[in-house]
Amino acid sequence: MKRRRRPGFTLPELLIATVLACLLMAALVAVVVGHVRSRGRMEAVMKLQDDWTRVQFLLDQDIEESIASSNASGCAASGTRLTLTVAGTNQPITYYLDGTNLRRCGPAITVTGELSPTLTSDDLVAERVTSFEVDLSDPQRPFYTLTLTDPTGVVYTNGTQPTGAMMRSRRITN
Repeated sequence: MKRRRRPGFTLPELLIATVLACLLMAALVAVVVGHVRSRGRMEAVMKLQDDWTRVQFLLDQDIEESIASSNASGCAASGTRLTLTVAGTNQPITYYLDGTNLRRCGPAITVTGELSPTLTSDDLVAERVTSFEVDLSDPQRPFYTLTLTDPTGVVYTNGTQPTGAMMRSRRITN
């Protein structure tokens, strides 16, 4: 007597379909995880770029003020320290590394953005700074590089060049 085949799937067919579905799900999870990590790195780099731009603006403003108010000797560097002399203030402006913090010591900045001739401050400019290097080959246009990191291991290095142009390099590490 001939057996009649019932409609449906056999056990081997179901096992093969399950294995294929698991492989597809694993591939999909790997793609999603990679996308999430990549997005996190990009957001970290963008935040570090924003931080660097803020620091650069402050440094460039102080350098321009120093150059405009003095002769060619308005800047002095020593290792990871930049000292700027500004006419009409009671002390120079000094940028220096304090551990992994970049600090600015000197005349306070008023609400209008001007330097106070009498008030002084020692302010935190940026955190997690791993490198601050100054080159005064040309005192009229100091060259500096600043390396910032974030807790996830993203490193951002940027600097100015003697021509006044900006240089950029990014390195993402885990």
